[in-house]
Amino acid sequence: MTPPPVPKPRARYMRDNLNSALDRPMKALKALKARKALKSLKELKAMKALKALKALKALKELKALKALKELKALKALKELKAMKALKELKALKSLKELKALKALKAPKALKELKALEELKKLKALKELKKLKVLKELKALKSLKELKALKALKAPKALKELKALKALKAPKALNELKALKALKALKSLKELKALKALKKLKALTELKALKELNALKELKKLKALKELKALEELKELKELKKLKALKKLKALNELKALKALKELKALKALKALKKLKALTELKALKELNALKELKKLKALKELKALEELKELKKLKALKKLKALKELKALKALKSLKELKALKDMIGENLQPGSSNGIHRSTDEDHPPLPLLTGSDRGAGYPSLASVMDVISANIPSLSGVATSSSSYMTIKGEDPYITLLADWGSQEEDVSTEEEEAGVDPNEANGPMEGDPALNPASNGNNQRNIHVCRLAPPPPHTVQSGQMGKPLKQKTPRAATIRVSRKKGGVSRSNPQSTVTRASWLDVWKGFRNSVLWVMLDGQLMSLWKKRTDRFSEVLFHVSSITKVKKQDKGRFSVYFRKKHYDFMAHSDEVQDGWVTSLLAARGQPSPAPPELHGPITIKDPRSRAYAALWGHNLWIYHNKEDYQLGVASFSVPLNVASVKPTGKHSFTLITPYKSFSLSVDSSKELSVWLGCLSSSIQSALSCSQVALQLWENPFNKVCGDCGSANPEWASVNLLLVICHACAGQHRGLSSSLSKVRSLRMDNKVWTEPLIQLFVRYGNRLANQVWSPAVPAAEQLRPESSDDERSKFIQNKYARGHYRRPHPLASSHTLLNQRLCEVVCGDNISETMALLCSGAKVCQSDPQSPSPIQLAERAGQALQTELLRHNEYTEVPPYLPQSANRTPDSTLSGEEEEELHGKLEEDRFLFSLENESAACDVLDLREVLSVVLKDGPGHEFEMVTLTDQLICAADTKPVLLNHFVHILKVILPVAVSEGEVGGAIAVSKVCIVEVGGASEHSEAWLVLWKGGVSVYPSHKHTQHTLRLTLDMLTRYGLKVEGVYRRCGLALKVTRLMEALVTSPSSAPLECDEQGVLDAAAALKQYVRQDSLIPLQDRELWVQAAGVSDERARISAYRRLLRQLPDDNRATLNALFGHFYMVQVFSQVNKMSAQNLSLVLVPSLFQILNQDLIRLTRELIIHHTLLFLTPEAEEEEEGEEITVF
Repeated sequence: MTPPPVPKPRARYMRDNLNSALDRPMKALKALKARKALKSLKELKAMKALKALKALKALKELKALKALKELKALKALKELKAMKALKELKALKSLKELKALKALKAPKALKELKALEELKKLKALKELKKLKVLKELKALKSLKELKALKALKAPKALKELKALKALKAPKALNELKALKALKALKSLKELKALKALKKLKALTELKALKELNALKELKKLKALKELKALEELKELKELKKLKALKKLKALNELKALKALKELKALKALKALKKLKALTELKALKELNALKELKKLKALKELKALEELKELKKLKALKKLKALKELKALKALKSLKELKALKDMIGENLQPGSSNGIHRSTDEDHPPLPLLTGSDRGAGYPSLASVMDVISANIPSLSGVATSSSSYMTIKGEDPYITLLADWGSQEEDVSTEEEEAGVDPNEANGPMEGDPALNPASNGNNQRNIHVCRLAPPPPHTVQSGQMGKPLKQKTPRAATIRVSRKKGGVSRSNPQSTVTRASWLDVWKGFRNSVLWVMLDGQLMSLWKKRTDRFSEVLFHVSSITKVKKQDKGRFSVYFRKKHYDFMAHSDEVQDGWVTSLLAARGQPSPAPPELHGPITIKDPRSRAYAALWGHNLWIYHNKEDYQLGVASFSVPLNVASVKPTGKHSFTLITPYKSFSLSVDSSKELSVWLGCLSSSIQSALSCSQVALQLWENPFNKVCGDCGSANPEWASVNLLLVICHACAGQHRGLSSSLSKVRSLRMDNKVWTEPLIQLFVRYGNRLANQVWSPAVPAAEQLRPESSDDERSKFIQNKYARGHYRRPHPLASSHTLLNQRLCEVVCGDNISETMALLCSGAKVCQSDPQSPSPIQLAERAGQALQTELLRHNEYTEVPPYLPQSANRTPDSTLSGEEEEELHGKLEEDRFLFSLENESAACDVLDLREVLSVVLKDGPGHEFEMVTLTDQLICAADTKPVLLNHFVHILKVILPVAVSEGEVGGAIAVSKVCIVEVGGASEHSEAWLVLWKGGVSVYPSHKHTQHTLRLTLDMLTRYGLKVEGVYRRCGLALKVTRLMEALVTSPSSAPLECDEQGVLDAAAALKQYVRQDSLIPLQDRELWVQAAGVSDERARISAYRRLLRQLPDDNRATLNALFGHFYMVQVFSQVNKMSAQNLSLVLVPSLFQILNQDLIRLTRELIIHHTLLFLTPEAEEEEEGEEITVF
């Protein structure tokens, strides 16, 4: 509780009251003043807030104005820059136009100027973009700020209004007045401030305008300076160009001087090489002379030895004569005892004939008979028994008996033919020495002097003369059968079998060859096995090829493996390795000398580096053991490890066009555009090593761009379309041809209207997706089908060909069209152009290419009709459109008949012809200058276009090839027909029957065109035979496979019992089947009975897999077989056969023609038509029923009626055969 107040005195109380009364108004005034001050403060604050808001508004407006001014200024700057850029562009254009002529001389400078202009343009565009972005950002910021200010103003203004309303009261009228006065003052101040701000704004705008003008003037000055700098730069560039041109001239002069020096050095080197070659030849001649001297010395020594031997023999003969004379004396002494002996022997020794050997005495006694082996009968005692009687009864003659028996007891010899020594051993020794010395063993066949057999001696001193007559022994140097063995076999080529006449211009003349490079046809021997091969030497490698167009060689070796080269007579020479050698024979001494010189010059090459990997492998088709070595980018295949050690391989596989993939636990496949090799090794470890090495080698060989990789997906594009070089990196875009660098240089020599050459690496803009698809789908395969479907082997371009050969081939192929296959409508330009307009609406690129390459025009002469490009675009054919665009202005050589399209070389020799000797070898025709001489040329029978038998007294037929016209003549008609039929069997399809081949008169390759029908045309063979005319389409793979098998079975299997009923060996049948499918030429066909059974089983399996009668048509065949009327059934068969594809129909024709021949010999082979049908139905139809058995039996029996007899009423109208 508070204490009670203390009472105050009264005076003091009064004083306090007065003071309080006085203080109250003062407090009231103070309170009023305080209130007024508060109000004034609030009003001031409100005024300040309003001023701040107005100032903010003013600032914002100023900023907006500034932004607008800046935008305007930027626009003006942009316009100025644009104007400057336009002026600069115009100036640059004028400069470009002025320097267009100079651009040819200085392409690099132009490229730099263009690059600078493009850089400037890019920089200007980038600056404009940056300015636009900055403006947009500023505008966005200003908008955001305005929105934020508006959002701030609204709540503040409301609060201020509310505060002002709260202050309003009836008591505050004075205050309001004061406020109004203050507001008036404030408004006056604000007006003044606004005026000042406006003045400031005007001043700032004036300043900004002045600054803008100053900036414009500065920019103008800068632009002028830049123009001056550009002009100075241009002058400097021109000076640099002049200097560069001077430098280039100086460099060119230096290069020319260097080239001259190099040429001089090369000439000097060539002269040195020639001198070396001459010295080597001289050395060779001296060596040969020394060898001949040594041989002569050896011959003289041998002759001396022979004379010594003859002297020794004469001495021995003299001794023998003396012994004989002594023995004869002893015999004379005991003649009386012989009489007694006669009485003891009796009548048994009376002769039937003397046989040219007798003994006589002075008395008239009959001579003793000669008992030869044929006269020894039961009534005649043997000579040995007579000698026994003599030695037992007459002791004085026992010595004679024993000595005589020593002469007569020689192995198997006539006892009365005396041999004076063991000449057999002497003969062997002499013959051996003579053979080693190179002497003919038959040189000393004359009789020897002093031979008692040839000069029988008579003793005139004796009273009783004994004349001993005997057959002369064989001379010691005469080789008899059973004593000396077989004589040496002379290595000579097989004799020719027919005479051939052709123009000399057709001979494949060899181009001049350098010392260490050479190529020609040679006869080759390995042991006594003879073959004619194309032999090539490139300075380091020597290779032997069966055909010049083959991709894999027969023999391949490095020249460093050669240990000796020996020249022989008659065009022969030998190449020796450590443990083997090859014998060669050339058709002329000139060719022989060239080869010997080249091989001797190349022998000094160093050995190659060791392989990265080598080891044994197994090749599966056909299965054989081999040895492989990886040398760089090639895989060399050897027969065995011994050949690898000798350095003699079979062939090599180029890895730069190959790919490898594993196919089994120990096996892998090496795939090339030419052939796939199935290989296996002994373990999975070896497999991983081989795969790794092969993959790395392939990858190192492939360094190319993405376009090249895409184009190389087509294996035909992985090699040059002209010469076959690997990994081509150039292309002719209008011809769809991928080519190598060397051929691309020659294509540039053609006009750009014929071949447009582009790079796969650099010309990226050209390679659109449709063009890439054209090359991937068609490419080299289609281009060569049109431009070079069949090039003669002698004219075929190779990777190692010279520039002259390359230029000549490419000019002949494209500029002259010598090898081109023209379109059937090529003779009419109007029809060509019409056909092009029809074809481009579809997807037949092949015919479009054929039309373009035959002269069809993409640019039509009639402007009112749509062009082929427009037609292709309307039809939505992107590939056709792309091909037409690239060939819009293509100019190809005009089509001419074959006679006018010949090369000039073929008419050089006029009517002069040469006579050759020919012989057939499988699918080759070998020519030689003389009978039994080496081959000088080889014709691949696949190049034959027509064969015609000639009428007349002579036995001749005419054969036309791609380059030659040959007349073949024989002495007899059977010999001629044998050759004629052999050629036909090689070139004709398998569907041609034996009867047609045997009765053929003329055969020619033709082209079938269906007028008004399908657009495609195909090649076929026209056969004129005794029964009519037949046309057969060409089907190469099926033809080759079945021809090999059916010929072998027809030749060796017609008389094998149960040939198609019995089974072959499963393993052999599987291997044979694989070989027939992959590589028919290497199929291991054997001619014995088991081989025939294996081939028959493989043929059945091949027919089962080939599905000759489609599944959807088998019900129709079953229905046709069920028809009861035979004539209607045969007609149904023929109708169904016509509906089959050409390939299937031709194959069935060949098969049932063979089966017809088999059933003809059914009495021997037990395979009647019924038995054959039972065996073949499961293979043909995969089911077995009675109707199909009857169908198969009738196809065999009525083969001629069904397949070979034409029906006139069923011939299709409108079909036309055009022969080219």
